[in-house]
Parts: sequence; C-alpha cells; structure tokens
Amino acid sequence: MFLLFLSLNLVTKSTTITELQEGEPWIPENWIADDQSVFETQHICDDLNGPYLGLIDKNLHKQLSDLGAHSEIQISFDILFTGRWEGSSYLKIDIDSTNIFSESGLSSSTFKTSSTYCKLNKINAVATQQKLITVYQTMSHSKRNPLIEIKGSFTCDIGGIGVCQMIAIKNFVIIPTLCDFSCKTCSGPKIDQCLSCPYGAINSGKCYCQSGLYQYANKCVLSCPKYYIANLDNQCILECSLNCQICGIKSCNKCEEGYLLYLGKCVKECPSNSQFDGTTKCIDYKEMKEYGSEYLGSYFYSLDSNYQQQVSRFEFSQSFSYSFWTGSKYSIYQDKLLLGGYGVWSEGYFSIMYYSLNPHNRLRLYLEVWFIDKWSNDVFQIIVDGTIVYEKKVKNTATNLFYGSFPDQIEKIELDIAHTSNSADIRFVSNSMRSSFESSVGITDLHILIDYCDFNCAQCAETECSLCVLGFQLINKKCAICDITYNRNSDCSCLEGYYEDNKAECLKCKAECQNCIDGLTCNQCKIGSHLIQLPFCKSCENGYYYDDAMCLKCQYNCNTCSSFNVCVYCANGFVNPPTCQCQDGYYESATNVCYKCSSQCKTCTQYADKCTSCSGNRISLPDCSCPNNSVEIENSIWCTTCTIASLSISLNYDLTILIINFKWNIKDLYTNCNHIFQQQTIELLGENPLCFKDENKIQVKMGPKASLKQGDLIVFYPNIIQFEKCPSVIQTFYNNELNILGQANQPKDKLQFVQSKIYLSRCQKQNLLLSFLNQDNIQLLSWFLIQKKQWDPKLDNFMKFLNQQIQANPITQYFEFPGNILDEENEIIIELQYANVVNQVYSSQLVVVQEFGKITTEIAFQQTPYQISQEIQISLISYYCPSPIFSNYDRVNYLISIDGQLYQQDNLIGQYYIFALKPQSLKIGVYSLNIKTLFQDKLVNEQSINLKVVDNIQRLVLKSTSTSFNYRQSINLQAYVTNGQGNERFIWECFDVLENELCMRNNQMLNLGYDGSINIPADTFNPFQTIIISVVYKSMKEQIQLQIVETDVPKVDFETTPDIYSGFINFYDQINIKLKFMDLNVNPDTLQYIGLLYTNERVIAQFSFDYLELKLQIWDYLKLEELSEKLTLKISIHNPNYFQPSTIIMNIYLNLPPKQCIVGIEPTSGESLLTDFTISTKKCIDINQSLQYRILLYQTQSDLNYDYSIGQLYKGVVLNPYQYDPVYKTKLVGKGQTYLVVQVKDTLNGVSNYTLVVNVTSTQSEQVQTMMSTQPDLKSSILLMLNSENNNQSAPQLVTDKAFQNTLQQSQCNCEYDVNQQLFLKKLLVQQSQSVSYQQINSELNSSKSRLNEIEQLLKQQTSLMENSFDRSKQLFSNVFLHEEMLGYAQYIAELFNKNQISSKFRRQLIENQDQIKINNQQIVDSLNVITKIQLSQQMINSKKLSIQTNWFNISTQRVTSKLLQSALGNVLTSQKQQVSDEETDYSSENKSARFEYKFIKYASNPYLYDSDFMEINKNQTNAMLYDPKVTFEENQTQLTDSMTTLTYEFPKPENDNKFYECVMKIEDSWSLDACTTSQEASKMICECQKISIITLIDAVQQLAGQLASFFSADTINKINQCPYEQMLFLYILILFTIIFLLSLYIGHRLDQNQLNSGSFLSAKVMPQSWDEFPEKERAGSIDELAQLEQQAGRQQMKLNNQHSKRNSIKMQNDKQPSEDNQNRQIDSALSSKRSMALDSNGRSGKAIEETEGNQLSGTPILDEQKDQNSPKREDSIFNSIHNSQVKFHQGFFLYFKINHVLMSLYYLYNEQQSRVYRTIIVYMSIIGEICILTFFGEIISLNTILALSILQSLFGLIFCKIFSFLIHNKVQILKIIGLTLILFAISFFYFILLGSLANYKSIQESQYWALAYLTSFVLNYVVYSLMVQFAMFSFLNKFYSYDRVKKIMKYLLEERVYQELYGKS
Repeated sequence: MFLLFLSLNLVTKSTTITELQEGEPWIPENWIADDQSVFETQHICDDLNGPYLGLIDKNLHKQLSDLGAHSEIQISFDILFTGRWEGSSYLKIDIDSTNIFSESGLSSSTFKTSSTYCKLNKINAVATQQKLITVYQTMSHSKRNPLIEIKGSFTCDIGGIGVCQMIAIKNFVIIPTLCDFSCKTCSGPKIDQCLSCPYGAINSGKCYCQSGLYQYANKCVLSCPKYYIANLDNQCILECSLNCQICGIKSCNKCEEGYLLYLGKCVKECPSNSQFDGTTKCIDYKEMKEYGSEYLGSYFYSLDSNYQQQVSRFEFSQSFSYSFWTGSKYSIYQDKLLLGGYGVWSEGYFSIMYYSLNPHNRLRLYLEVWFIDKWSNDVFQIIVDGTIVYEKKVKNTATNLFYGSFPDQIEKIELDIAHTSNSADIRFVSNSMRSSFESSVGITDLHILIDYCDFNCAQCAETECSLCVLGFQLINKKCAICDITYNRNSDCSCLEGYYEDNKAECLKCKAECQNCIDGLTCNQCKIGSHLIQLPFCKSCENGYYYDDAMCLKCQYNCNTCSSFNVCVYCANGFVNPPTCQCQDGYYESATNVCYKCSSQCKTCTQYADKCTSCSGNRISLPDCSCPNNSVEIENSIWCTTCTIASLSISLNYDLTILIINFKWNIKDLYTNCNHIFQQQTIELLGENPLCFKDENKIQVKMGPKASLKQGDLIVFYPNIIQFEKCPSVIQTFYNNELNILGQANQPKDKLQFVQSKIYLSRCQKQNLLLSFLNQDNIQLLSWFLIQKKQWDPKLDNFMKFLNQQIQANPITQYFEFPGNILDEENEIIIELQYANVVNQVYSSQLVVVQEFGKITTEIAFQQTPYQISQEIQISLISYYCPSPIFSNYDRVNYLISIDGQLYQQDNLIGQYYIFALKPQSLKIGVYSLNIKTLFQDKLVNEQSINLKVVDNIQRLVLKSTSTSFNYRQSINLQAYVTNGQGNERFIWECFDVLENELCMRNNQMLNLGYDGSINIPADTFNPFQTIIISVVYKSMKEQIQLQIVETDVPKVDFETTPDIYSGFINFYDQINIKLKFMDLNVNPDTLQYIGLLYTNERVIAQFSFDYLELKLQIWDYLKLEELSEKLTLKISIHNPNYFQPSTIIMNIYLNLPPKQCIVGIEPTSGESLLTDFTISTKKCIDINQSLQYRILLYQTQSDLNYDYSIGQLYKGVVLNPYQYDPVYKTKLVGKGQTYLVVQVKDTLNGVSNYTLVVNVTSTQSEQVQTMMSTQPDLKSSILLMLNSENNNQSAPQLVTDKAFQNTLQQSQCNCEYDVNQQLFLKKLLVQQSQSVSYQQINSELNSSKSRLNEIEQLLKQQTSLMENSFDRSKQLFSNVFLHEEMLGYAQYIAELFNKNQISSKFRRQLIENQDQIKINNQQIVDSLNVITKIQLSQQMINSKKLSIQTNWFNISTQRVTSKLLQSALGNVLTSQKQQVSDEETDYSSENKSARFEYKFIKYASNPYLYDSDFMEINKNQTNAMLYDPKVTFEENQTQLTDSMTTLTYEFPKPENDNKFYECVMKIEDSWSLDACTTSQEASKMICECQKISIITLIDAVQQLAGQLASFFSADTINKINQCPYEQMLFLYILILFTIIFLLSLYIGHRLDQNQLNSGSFLSAKVMPQSWDEFPEKERAGSIDELAQLEQQAGRQQMKLNNQHSKRNSIKMQNDKQPSEDNQNRQIDSALSSKRSMALDSNGRSGKAIEETEGNQLSGTPILDEQKDQNSPKREDSIFNSIHNSQVKFHQGFFLYFKINHVLMSLYYLYNEQQSRVYRTIIVYMSIIGEICILTFFGEIISLNTILALSILQSLFGLIFCKIFSFLIHNKVQILKIIGLTLILFAISFFYFILLGSLANYKSIQESQYWALAYLTSFVLNYVVYSLMVQFAMFSFLNKFYSYDRVKKIMKYLLEERVYQELYGKS
C-alpha cells in the first residue's frame, strides 16, 4: 500500500499540459499543416460535447512548450472518426518519431458511435455511424519540447460522393515525470537518478554545487529563497511549506492570510479528500477518527496522476455490450478524471479488492458520481462484501450540465460502514440498459479508508479494542503502559504538562503550555507568564512582548511592542509608532499622559488652554478667540461669519431627515436639492431627495437607497446660500461632516419583523415572504445562524440563500423563504445584522421552524402596513404534509385573536379560509394577530403576526392650467393633499432659472402665501423667463417648471376617472381623462393633441389623439416587467390660433401587480379530457398578499392575441374563477397547441397574466362520452362540448339536451357559479342542442335582456366612484367582471339568434303562432341595443372603436366628433354641413364641434327574414312597405315615402345637438350603413336608404368566397364518406334527371343519325319563315294546318336550295346554304323575341337553360347581302298587326300557346353544327349546376346573394360556353380531346360540390326541405312562372306598345332585330 502511494506521489510531480478539455471554453491551439498554414478550426457540436479540434482532413503537427527535465511522459487524448472511412484508410500519431497510436483499414460500417454524436454525420443524405476512442500511452522521453505529428489517409470523394475522411481531437493531456530539481537530465524522479547536471558536478547520480552555493530550481544560488532552508548537501529544501507564516517541525503551524492548513502544508483550497473545518484548516479524512485511519486508496482525483495504475486496480464486468464503446475504462471532463463516464460505462459493474487489512472497525467511502443524460428510474448500487450499502433510483430531470442535450445529475456520496474483516470486496453497479452514448455513469474523487479502534490493538470488537498487542494493557478501552516511567499517573492518565499521542504515549508539552492537547496545542497557557491566545500561547498581554517563551514589560508609551522601546501600537493618547508621541492638539503631562488641548487651540503646551497656534479662523494667542462680527459655535474650531458657515449637522429621530443648522437665519432660496448640494452629496441622499428651508435650517428628506453614513461630507455649492444679516453669500462651509455618535441612544432592536417566528413546510404552496414593520434608511448586512435544534446538511445553503438576497438588494423590504429549504424537522434561530446611516450596527433575531409529518397552517397577508380605510384580509389554509394517499374530510378549528377580540372558525383541511376585518375596524397602531390551529381539540400550530395600521396615504398634488403662460396673463396654481382635511398650510416658492435666484416682483421677493391656491398677477415676469414653482407640505414637495412667453396660451383644466391622485392605478385599469379650456370657446376638432408618457429614467411612449377626451391604457405602452411605481403623463394641445401649445402634466401612481411568477404545467402534453394536468404558480413577488389565481383556456393563438389586444376576456374560456390555491388540477381539450393564461391578482386587484403552451391532442373515446354523467359540473360540461366541437361531432343529443335543461335550471336558482362559465356552456349547448323550443329561446332572451339592463344600471351607478381608493379599486375590478359578463351575453345571444333563425326557417310551416318568432327577434334586437348602450357609456370621444365579433353579427360602437366621423364611417352618415376640410375649417372661437354616438350592428343575415309580418304597412302611407327602423326621438311621429329603389323617412330634428340618430337599412340582408345617407334641414332629419348598394353586393360576393374556402377541405371528404345519401331526396332527384338525360341522349343521337342520312334538315314541326306570314298561318285554323303550311314552305325552299347547290363550284360545297342562313336568321329572331318576352322572375332557375339555348341555336352570322334578301316584306310588325285588329286581343292567350309551342320545337331541329347530343349535354350540365348552386349556397341564399350568384353565373356561363364551343368545333384533334376532358371534369366537379354540400347539411330533415324547395321552384319556373310572365308581357306590349315611353324603354332593353320584329323598322 505504501509503495502505491509513493508511486502516485512521485508521478504527480509534473507540469501537466492540457488542451481541448471537454466542457472548457475554446482556446485556439496553433497546430500547423504540412503547407505551413495554421490550423485552429473548432468543431462545434450541436450539444454540450467538445470543444474539438477539427474537423481535421489533413496532416498536422505541433511543437509543445517546455515540459521541463523529465524521464517519462504519459499521454491521453480522445479521437472522433467522422465523415466516411473506407478502403485503404489509416491514421497514426507520433511523438518525436515514436508512434503512440496507429490504426489502418478503418471502415465506417464497423463504427459504433451514433451518427448524431456531436453533430449529425450524413453521407449522401444517409446518417452514418462515427467512432469515438480514448488513447492512452506511457513512454520514455526526455526532450523538453516534443513534436507531435498527426498523419492519415484523409481521402476525399470516396465513391464519388464528395465526403472526406476526417477526425476531431479533444482532452489532450501530457503528464511528464519530472526529474529532481537538481538534475538537468535523469533516468527517474529520485535525487540520485540524475544523468547530467545544470551546474557543478555529478557524483553517484547526485548533482552538487560548488562550495558556498546552494542548489535550487536547476540553479546554484548564493542563498535559499523564502520558505526554503539548506540541508547538509547544500540543497534548498522547503522548511515546512510554501506560504507558511509559522513553521513547526517539518510542518507548518500557521499559514499566511488566504491559505488553509492541510497536513502541515498550506493550500489555497481544501483537496477533495478533506473537509473545511470552518476556520483555517482542512481536515483530512484520515484525521477525522479518534484512533486514526488508513487510506486503502484514492483514485481519479486529479489529472496529474497515473491513469493506467488507477484503472488497473478495477475489474469490470457486464452482461450486455452497452459499455466500453470508447475502448477505455476512463474519461476526462474539464479537470476531472472519471472511472467510466460518457461512452464508457452504462451497464455493468467495476470492482476493487483489498486483502490483509489491519484490524479496524469501520470502512469509509467518499466519492462523486456523475449520472449523464437519459437516466429514467435506473438503479445505481454500491455493494461491499455482497451487501448493498447504497442504492438509488436515478431520474434526471434538472438541467443539462455536460454532454448531449439531456438533463444530468451529480451525486456526492459519503458512506461510513461497520467493517472488521481483513479483506474487502467493493463493487459499483449500474443497470442502465442503454448505449453508453445515451446514458452513462462516471466516478471521480474516490477515497476509501479504514478506521482503527486503537493503534496498539490486536483485535477489534465492533467500536472497541478487545485485545492489545504484547506489552500493552487494555485500560479505559485503550492500550497503554501505566507506569510513572511513562509519564502516567496511577489511573493511566498523563501527568500535568504531558499529553497522550495517537500511540498512547505521554509526551511533554512545550514550554508555553501549562497543559496541552498535543505537542503544539495548549489548552492552558503557562500560569503567571502573561502568555495568551490559545492554542499556541505565543502572544503576550498588552504592554508585554514575547521573548523565549516569556513575556517582558514594554515602555510606558507602548500598548504593544516588539521589544522594550519599539512600539507596535501606541498607548492611549500617543501616536506615530514606533516612537509614540502625543498627537497634534494634545500635550504630554508630567505623569507621561497625553491630554487634549482646548478646541480653539491647534497646538498647546503644558496646559490645555495655553495655545501655541489657533484652530480654524480664530485669532489672538494664547486664548484664540473669534474675530469681530462673528459667532462662536460650541465645540467648533470655526467661527461663523458672513462668508464662512460653521454648521451643526444631525439626523431626526428615525434617521430619515438630515438637519443642517446654520445658527443665523438664512435668506429664502430655491430649495431644489440639486441647486444646493453638489453631485457627490446628492448621490448619498438617495433617489429624489426633498429639501426644505426653515429659518436657520435646511432639512433634507432622504430618498430611497440613501447611503449617507457617519463621517460623510455634506458638500454645498458656493454662492448660493446667504445669511439674512449679511450682504454677501457664503463661500466656505465647515463642520459639514455628519457626526452624530452619542447624540441619542439608538434602539438595539430597531427592525421589527412582521413575524418573529415563521413556520416552513416542504409542502408549502408558495414561498413565504417576511417583511419589516419599519425599515427607513437601513442597510442590511448579513444573516447569521445563532442556534439550531439539530444539524441539517442544508443549513449552509439556507443561510447562503438568505445572504444572497441581501447581496442582490441591501435595502430589500422583505425576504423570501422556500418551504423545503431544510431536510429535517428542525427549529433554528437566525440573526439579521444591519446598520443605520451612521454605520451603527444592530441585530434582530428570528425563529424558523421547519415542519414535517403533521398538519401545517400556511398564512398569507399583506407585507406592507394596512391603511385605516383598507379591508384587512388574511388567507389561511391547513393541510397534511405529506399529503395522504386517500382524500379525507378532516377539519381544523382556527382561534384568531386581535385587539382583545376572539374569532373562531371551523374549516375543512385543504380549503382556504379568508379572515377579514372591515375598514376602520382597527385604529392606527401595531397589533398582534394570534392564530391558533386546533385539530381534534389539540393545538397543532400557533403563529403570531404583527399588523401595522397607518393613516391613509397622503399625496401632495400640484395642478397648473398650463406650463406656458403669457407674461400678461395671471398664473393660477392649485395644491391640495389627498386624504387631507382641506385646511392644510402650504409653503410656496418661486425660482427664476435664468437669474438663478428667487422670483422678484417690483424689486422685492415674490410672496406667494400659504393657501392651497395661488394667483400670480399678470406682468410679474418677462417674456422668455423660465420659472420653477415649488410647494411644500410637511415632508412632501412638488414642483412645476413654467415658461413665460409673449403670446397668449389657453388655460386647460383636467379631471380623471378614476382619480389618479386619490390612490393607485392598476396595470389593466383604463384612465379616462377629460380636458377643458377654462377661458376659451374653441372647436376641439381644429386642435392637435399629443401625449408623452415617461418616468424619471426614460421616455416610454409618445402618441397623438383627437379630442379633449383620452382613454389611457397603460398596457398599450408598457410590458409588465417594465412597470415602475410612478409614471408621468404630459399632454400638449396645439391650437392653430396660438403660437404656444397648452401643456399640462400629471403623475400616475401604480400598484405593481404580482411579478416574476414561475408558472408550470405537468405534463406538457396529453389527450383531451383524459390526461390530468396540474398547473402551479410559484415564487410570485407581490407585497399585497393574499394572491388569487384564475385560469383561462384558449384553443388558438389568434384568440389569445385578440383578447390581449382588447385587454378583456372575450374568446377565452374560464376554467376556474379566482381561487387562493396556486395549484390547480384539471383536464383540458384542444386540437394541437393549446394556450393557458394564468391570471394572478393581489389584494389591491392588480392583475398580471402568464401564458403557458401545452400540446393537447383531440380524442373520441367512449370514456370521454360518459364524462358528463360522472362529472356534471360546469367546467366538465364545457370541456366535453369543446371536445365534440373539435372532433366535428355533436355530443350525444340526450346528454346535450339534459345538460342544457340542467344549466337553465341552475341559472334560476341561487347557486354559486361563475357567470362566464355558465354563459359559455349555454352557448355551446345551444349550438348542439336540437330540442330548444321557441319558448325556451324566448325565456333565455328575456333573462339575458333583464341581466343586461341590470349591468347597464350597475355601471351607471358606479360612474361616481367613492373617494376611498380601496373601494374604488373594488368597483373598477367589478366593472371588469361586468364587461366580461356583457361580452359573454353577446356570444350567447348570437347563438340564440342563430338557433331561432334556423328553427323558424325549417319549422315555419308547422308553427301556428308566428308572433313568437317576432317576439324572439325583437328581444334579440333590444338586447343588442342595450349592449351598444353599455359600450357607448364606457367610451370616450374619439377613442378607438369597440367591436364585438360573433359568428352571426358584429357590434361596433364609437363616440366621435364630426372630424373623425368621416374617416370612421364615411360621409354617408353626415350632412355636408358637418364635414370638415382644410379649406373650410373655421378656427373662430365660437365654432363648436358636434359630438356623435353611433352604433353599427351588422348581421350575417336578416333576423326578420322569416317573420310572417316582417313587412308592415305604415298607417300614414298605405303604399309604403317598410320594417320600422326603430329610431328613437322625442316626438313619436315618422313620415315615410317610397320611391322605387329608395326608402326615405324623416322625423323632427332633436333639440339636443350632441345627440345623433343613425340611419340604418334593415330590409332583407342589406344591413350595411353605407346603404343609407343622412341629411338634415332646419326642423327635421331625413334618412334615405338604398335597398341594394354596391357594398352589399360586394359583401355577398365575399360571403360566397368564404363559403367556398371552407368547403374545399379534408373535412368535406370525410363527411362525404360518412353521409347517408340513401335517406336524402336529392339523390333520387339526381337519379331521375340522369335517367332522363341518358334517354334524351339516346333519342337525340338516333334522330341526328336518321336525319343526317336522309338529308332532311327540318323536323315535322316548323316555324314561320317570317313574322309577316304569321297572320296567314294563324288563319290556318289549327296546329295541323299550320304544320302543313310550314312543311310546304320547307319543301319549296329545299328545292331552291338543291338547284342552287348544283350551280355552285366545288369550293362552295363546304359553305352554308343561303336557305339555311335564312332559316337560322328566322330562328334566331324568334328565339330572341321569346327570350325578351319571357322574363324570369326567379333569377336562378330559368335563366341558364334559356341563355344556353340561345347560344346553341344562334346560327352563322347573317351577311349584309343576305340581310336585305331575308328582311320582312312588309313594314307591319306583329304588334301593328295585333293592334290593327288582325288578331284580336282575346285571341292573344291562345295565340301565345301556339307561338310558344312552335318556338319550343326548335330544340328538336337538326343542326349539323350543334347536334342534339351536344345540346342535351349542355342542358343536363346546366340543371346539375343549378342543383349544385342551390345546395352549396342553400344556407345563405337571399336577395343580395341571388344577385351576386346571377352575376357570377352569367360570367361563368358565357366564358364556359365560348371555350367549350371553341374546343368542340375546332379542327385540331387535341383540342377536341381537351373539350371532352373538360366536360368530364365539369360533371365530376359538379357532383363533388353536390355531394359535399349535402354532407354539410346539419340534418337529413334540412336536406329534405331544400329538395322540396328545389322541386317546387323547378316546376314553378319551367311551367307556371315562365308561361305567366310571357303571357303578361305579351298582353302588356299589346296594350301599351304605342306609347313612346314604352317604346323607348323596350328599344333600350331589346336587341335591334327583336325590336324590329316587334315594332317594325320605323
């Protein structure tokens, strides 16, 4: 064993070189490439591995620095092979041409290190394994500067993929074995192993210097340096240790300052195998036991050690191949050497064996274990002789310390084991079944010892010796020889003056000791020797000096001395050692004592008042009196004169006010501290100190963070202060040093804790805050541990944690105590030391109790004093610690006593109880609140709290109407004190900045009086003066800087709601500011308004606004962490008529909300409604305890951002109302990233928001569906409904309906619930419930309207807030809840609105009482009007528009002036008189701005669309069809007119000019304001509304586009797959049309083929060739006769055609026949007439087929020459013929049917360009398209959407037909194929839309309604409507065709050819 330690000791004599250490910062190492370029590239890892040198892809070398003389080196380094190694690859590393590593044939396919290690290794996009190995070599070596060479193949582009062979290197360590310092070269480390010497000669392997010189550090020197002595061989050896102050025998007894004593040596810090004793020593592990110990081994404690020797002591065994992937048993990280470690050890065990151990009784192990990366409940064990002595399940959850990117853990283990065997088998076992690159373990600083029971013991029995060695006796359990010859008494104790050593021998103490512990340590100094200071007794009492173990007396003038007359410290009154004489100002008496001279003497002799020179400015020796015209200051050497001030400086009783006494009265001066004191003094006085002048004193109220202390100088500016009796100012100040020692007895316990005894619990929900009742200008110093009940290993950390808080903020107002800071149940006393401003140090003690294993009571309360008008709230909660496994319902009883009153409360364990005292319950003072907790009538906890009640906070307010004044204007200022009596006396002062003096008027100082309001007369100041007005009340001071100008400046007053001065403002409060010009009538719209928000340190924001009213929202400009307690708002109003703006300044005092909260959630991901989440909030910093917590749920980021933007809860879900418990457990819903907002509120209603993101996946399990029945509370119901909505499913209808009924019943009882949760749940239930009746809707609307009216009244009542700031804060917070409730009702009413509309739409045929629908609709509109009233009542003029957005309507409100009205809504709402433009602006003072309120409710569709009595006839106008616009005005009389396209109504103009009435169009779905314009005349207002406007059409198009975007999604495909089409009528309609289409296609194709083969171009049914022949054919009498005439005409024409074709040339054969052209012209003319007459009323159904038929039947364009030939022969038109009685009117109906019959037969005519097949396909596609449109837009079909659809359909039809015709009739074959493909695609597309639209319907019943509606419209359109409309038009034209107006209209509407056929060419 000894040899092992000897070898380790020798090896460690080295100068180790380390480079590229893992975990150390990157330091470039200059490696050189073969091309001589420097290679210092760092290979940066993606995790914490590295740094590496690399990637190395070339040969490198490096010359190391001087290693010193050595004989051997050890080298170790890590190599990472990366890239791709294949083929003839190799790598070798040489040192001075000696190879230390070589490997060839490397292949990446055999590598085991992960491809992701350090950085992803990808080859050709494939991740490729790497290789990490550790190289270790020992070699003989003596060169001082070795050369290292790295050589390898480093081949690139292997396999043609451009990848190189590369390596990286880290942990490069070289340890040389140094020669003895006397050798130049050597063969080993010993002194006699030298091979050559640097100087002198060598003899027998030793080096010697010449005579007279000494060997030292390879040199021969004249003398040995400090700490060294010469031995007999003239070598300089250490006397004992470096840095030793007192050496003993070969060891140090005392180290120099900054060093610790360890085993006789001085070290900078304790080695790993020792512990610091808390003084100046490091106690080695072997010194810790009574009888001594022996090291069995110390391993892996230093890089300067022999790695191989240490590793070889350990054997390794493993079951699986998870370990040893680096090829080594050790690893290196930073300066640590580890057994195992990263890439080395994960599974398996290391073992070490010891044999032939000496007798002992204990075995001790000290080690540090590193658990690296993925340890998840894996086990680590230590086993000794087969017994498990240590076991731990390890789960890394903390931070990433080293390697990889996963958490790591370091465990320090100390084991003390009973052990007596003479052998030991120690195993370290790990069972982490992963690759050592995924999880690993390493051991460092391993020390193993055995403890003896007695040095002379032969056999140990447990802890005692049972048998001594021969010659010793077992006496008192020790082995000793009890004989006088061995300096022992008869009882075996040592004689006096002797001590017993570790070998049980009694040795003599040193001479200085009376008795001693050992040879150096006395426990009693020599009696009578004047020796002191145990344990060494080498110091003497004062007045003596040490000499050879004796103390001799010093000379009289020495307090201490080194010899008789050489003083070290002087005796009292003497100065300047070593001679020690009396100091200046003292004289030495005959008795050798120094006495002080009189204060007037600078020096004196013989007597105190016999001056030899004078002090200060005194004159006249020897008495040194003051000069004339001066005053003598007591105890001062200076006399006060006009230019010299001798001061008296003191502090008030509580050390907060500095008092400077000048003796003589001083003149008034500007008391700004910065004006009086220089900067170095200002810095001592704290933040914003306040100065006051009072006759002959200047008082300074010091600010926060004041650092003034005893001895600091108060430095004044010269030429500022002047005595009243003197003509000149003071130039010099004396006695200006703060010196108040002895002025008053300061209390020894000045700081009083709010709690003198605190209780901590590891189950504590929040960190405990401890504050003080009084802490003014106190500097905290340090905490100390005074007493402990038992030792706790965490006590040191606990004290360090407390002192760190002082270091962070020495004037902190409270301390934070974590609940789990101590391990065991304990009680300790700690002491806080602090100093006042004069550096007097005091202390206060605190008792800390750490509880465990019983009921704990946690108390939270406000850390600052309570104001007398404030409600006192204390929160209490008792709980088990640790928590029981099963819930129980045990209760505790609280006994609370305060001010003689006893309160008792029974409370459930685990629930919060709030103890509250009403305002004014306690008077001003300090009260002890005692709280006892009783459980089962036994006292389990008692705590006392010191509550301090103070008067309401007063603030001094200074208000000015501007900061700029005309010099001819009077200046009015007002000062008052909040919470004052109203009769306060103020001190005013005015300072002229330019003149640097107080303000003057008529050569006299301006006197401002003492009232709260002052008026400075006009002409007091001159233009361009800058003055500062200050006002003082008690210790408060405010000031304002005013600018005097030449021009007038309007004066402005202001008021704020809430009052910014009466209390405090919270972060989310809205401050309403109203400005008012005091002496000016001005149009506010003509002004410019600018605001500036700032603090003393920085400008926060500059903004502009538009009116004399401003709504300030602090959160718009500041983040929570940027808040300060005071903000300043500066507002400037620029009037174009005035050169200077009006400027006012106001201060805003903020209540800081809870800050620095740590909010967490466990787990961070889970499943909807299945995973239990725990949301906890910790470490909130807020002195206004108790805190409350509310959780909001948001399913999307956009919803969260929206609520943050408006500063209100609208789109979020309240998971729980405010509660006191910071831990909340709940289930969640979501569909991906879900957002939680934790709102934390203090007692002053300050709220802060903290956001969490959690990943929640949706689920559809059956377990979720049963949740409603098992957890029927509001929150669970909400989550279930949200989950169903996320999965596009409906909750089970029975569950939904039941929950809805329960919720309705709950709202009618007096149950406790959160209104936000209930409204949100009711909204969801209404969405999914199908059994909501009209009566239920009506009932819910009634209750909603009633509650909204209540909210409106509550808000009105709270507009005048109480003066009490706490009541006001409650009201403001209540307003927030009322607004949240109003927003909840808006969303709920939206769903009721939709449900009412859907129900009325599909059930209107079954409802007998239609009045119910109207009543519901009226309730909806009335409720929304109440919401707009509430919104408007809370808005300021020209503040930003407020909008409430729902799925079914949007509500917008704003209060504006006419200037902003145009930009807000456009000119349509205002008359021209109200518009303001730059050219027309009138800046006259008489101009006033009109103010308007407007609301804008835009509905998704008309709520009155399905009312039977929606259109009502007004009583005054029988022809007017209008829904009552509900305009409110004084006289209930409205006049209405109707003019075709517009509706106009008018009403009397309101008397109140500030009231504005909107004109809103509410016909069908035209609900946009742009549809109406407003104008006003002298006595009335006129509203004119367009039924249809371009904006409404654009809205409809946008609506259609939105519908399309949501339709084409994966959800639609899923719905198509699940839809039961077999139950839908539409499917069978589609099948019917398809069958008809196929039959028509077949018949049409047969007809086309037959007529093509026969050459016939006409069918059996023909039409007249011209309208001129029509009457004759009509007279044929029957349809058959008419057909015969048509056939005859056809045959004649065919003969002409055949003859004509024979005469044509071949080239004309492909041209069209003139007869065919003629025929086509006639067909086209007839069809055009038909289309013009048959106007379709539907706008959807008939239009498509008629337009497509027209396109299909249009023939080839008629040539000009053909036109003349084919024109009618007579000028008479058809209607001329009818009018001339050729056809009588009564025959028109029958005639129409004949004409229509003939026209419809055109479809069956053959056309070689447009076949019947082609036309059949077009008709079929048109019908399918119509069905698609109807089904797709079925839910939003209305007037505007029909128009929009018709426009889009017409454009689409025209483009489609043109493209289709072009493709089909094109000669190019590919284009015909494209045309056919287009047809197939169009049909497929239509089918997809149709099927998808049907699948999107909410129910089968809804699809059936729409199918019936389509069939009805189809029949009506193609049968009834078409015939009726055509006949009506025919009759109308017959009756009125001769009217010129009718002709003009028809000519405008009809095509020219059709018009000619109807009316003729004339």
